[in-house]
Amino acid sequence: MASREPGPLSRGEEVEAFLEVVRGDGPGLVHLHGPEGVGKTAYLREVRLRLPGPALHIDLPPLEEEALHEVIEREAEAVLGSFARPERPDLLPLPGMGPRWSRLLEGVLVALAGSGGGPPGVLILDGFDELVRARRRLPAELVEVWERVVRRGLPVHMTVVTRGRELPDAFGGFEGFEGLETPGGRSGLTRLALGPLPFRTAGWAHGATDPLDAFRRWAVFGDHPAHLPKRPAGSRPVRTATESLAALVIRRVLEPSGDLFDAPLRRLRGVVNAPARYAGILAAVAGDDRDWSGMAEALGGGPGSRLAPYIQRLEAEGLLAVRLPLEAPEGSRRRRYGPVDPFFSFWFRFVLPARSRLLRESPTRVWREAIEPGLDAHLDRWLAEAGRRWLARHAGESLPAPARVAGGLWGDEVDFEVVGRLENGQVCYGVVQRGSGPAVGELMAEVRRRMERTRFGIGRQARAPLIFIRGEPSAELRREVAREPLAELIGPERLMGAAPPW
Repeated sequence: MASREPGPLSRGEEVEAFLEVVRGDGPGLVHLHGPEGVGKTAYLREVRLRLPGPALHIDLPPLEEEALHEVIEREAEAVLGSFARPERPDLLPLPGMGPRWSRLLEGVLVALAGSGGGPPGVLILDGFDELVRARRRLPAELVEVWERVVRRGLPVHMTVVTRGRELPDAFGGFEGFEGLETPGGRSGLTRLALGPLPFRTAGWAHGATDPLDAFRRWAVFGDHPAHLPKRPAGSRPVRTATESLAALVIRRVLEPSGDLFDAPLRRLRGVVNAPARYAGILAAVAGDDRDWSGMAEALGGGPGSRLAPYIQRLEAEGLLAVRLPLEAPEGSRRRRYGPVDPFFSFWFRFVLPARSRLLRESPTRVWREAIEPGLDAHLDRWLAEAGRRWLARHAGESLPAPARVAGGLWGDEVDFEVVGRLENGQVCYGVVQRGSGPAVGELMAEVRRRMERTRFGIGRQARAPLIFIRGEPSAELRREVAREPLAELIGPERLMGAAPPW
């Protein structure tokens, strides 16, 4: 089996999660989902090269049913050679393509299972959404095929790949797979989600030369793989900044010919038929997270229930984050809504309002007059989100232990932008030092007041204030932090790492 070294942007953890599922004897079913352009197909290519047994990875294009059947049959014969289609009384030739689909898919799975004794085979149906659009009954038919595979205990795994976690109800969904169990009693369906790149990886991959530059580029261009600069396949991201952040934004985002000029609208149009209401919601949360009433007010009032279907769709497509305070119950009304991707926040906050202006003025002037004055506030907003992600993934690098839970805290009691509990029991309370915020001494005093008022972590002796900053700390800030037991300064180097993570 061919192998290769993981690339600089390799999704090592996600690849291992997939391999862990398919290392079992089978049968096993995997549903891999992730938003458009997140890199599912590239990820699956990396997975396939590390699979120990036979694999058939089929990329399904948006074709009619007959043509898709031919695509699968042709690719299966090219990889597996000649293979038998099962002959069963319930699969007699009948009008329509139903029996043909069942015979083909069952034949492919049996062929991948082989005669036993070797590693299990894997069938990957990449773009399952397109297959189901072409044949709406396919999920139910596939459940029947998979039931026969499960009853026989065949050593084979099947992976279906979609954009969203669920197929629309009209397409049958995945309910039929949920109740199936293998002979060993395992669930018949394992779900794996593929999301954006880790924020550190994305920041450095945008061509940063130092940690602060990495944070700034992540906070503007985000962590969606489709927003990364184009580079030759297999090459490493460069660390020589041939363009400043301003020049990069002007060329890629503000110039009408730039590859990201209307990228958010293109992505919206790719997943919804009428994007106006969805775009309005994303514009409403571009500058700051909002609660339900704030969202309704920003969109012109009216019953908030009208927003629910739009919010649910944006959340399902990985475009809108629905956040709860740490340890709040699932049904809490203290939800806040905000963009998942920093680039969507930047684009809807600065670029969307300036699109007409960009037709009559130079992009450089628009950057200087409409974007640069508000950029610090945007960076501060995403410094808080980077702090939450840092605490969740990298706290063990600087603090006594990794985080057990991490998030934010808000409501009637007190607000903390970053808060978490470490595995050793220590509780952390983080704030962002903003350029327009209080003076250093007042900031530390405010942190102490908030820590005294919150019930989160009460009774714990190890309570650590965290101050997140974008630049070099002043001597005064260093002295104030040094006076506070367990306090830590988290600057760009700690936040983003001293060097790229590859």
